[in-house]
Amino acid sequence: MENVCEALANITFDKEDIAHRKDEIRQRVWDYMEDNDLLEDYPRPCHQKIPHFKGCKKAAVKVSKLREFQISRTIKINPSLAQMHLRFLTLKHKKKLLVPSPALGEDFYYLLDPASWPDSKVSRVYKAASKKGARQMGVPLNEDWTGVERIDLVVVASVAVSTQGVRLGKGLGYAELEWGILYELGLVDSNTKVLTTVHDCQIVPHHDLPLSLMTPHDLPVDLIVTPTRVINVRNPLDKPSCGVLWDQVTQQK
Repeated sequence: MENVCEALANITFDKEDIAHRKDEIRQRVWDYMEDNDLLEDYPRPCHQKIPHFKGCKKAAVKVSKLREFQISRTIKINPSLAQMHLRFLTLKHKKKLLVPSPALGEDFYYLLDPASWPDSKVSRVYKAASKKGARQMGVPLNEDWTGVERIDLVVVASVAVSTQGVRLGKGLGYAELEWGILYELGLVDSNTKVLTTVHDCQIVPHHDLPLSLMTPHDLPVDLIVTPTRVINVRNPLDKPSCGVLWDQVTQQK
């Protein structure tokens, strides 16, 4: 069976096949999570979204105990609901938090620094961890990033991921675009750790999500954290070093 899996992983696909295969995997995960009630009540259904999976708070607590989290001073975390508790814990531990504007809207990013707040009340931290709170309490980051230190840990959202580190978002390419810009700004590099939190069912066999489905701009992960376990990718994949591929950025993005 292992030889069969290796053979499947080495099959190459053209661009249309890759997009089709990725969409099939996303649909299968979304359907499974809905059919088996593995999601929080909002937002439902989870199709075309980052799943707000049951147990996401447990996964966040596991992340907060990792060495990679504890030694980090500045952490970037996606704005999805599934990662809200991790944003809360990041701020509670008095770390600087970078949050992308949802759908790259009004601003590019927001910087939240608990050291600049008058107090660390739980209510303040909880509000700052929300999408609305990040916009209201964070410092907008667009062209001027001179006050931002290097990012020590990048947390991305996933719809599906393999134990080899191959990751699928919801298909719009936001994580890859954000990485490309941060790379060009010199805030991340090939050594920056990339982590995702998911439900256990979102981890798919590597022969279903093989390396051959990755394109040059796809962002892999080094660490996968679920409510029940922590997976360190044994042989971390190379992260994109091409910056932003502007010819692949649509007006929608």
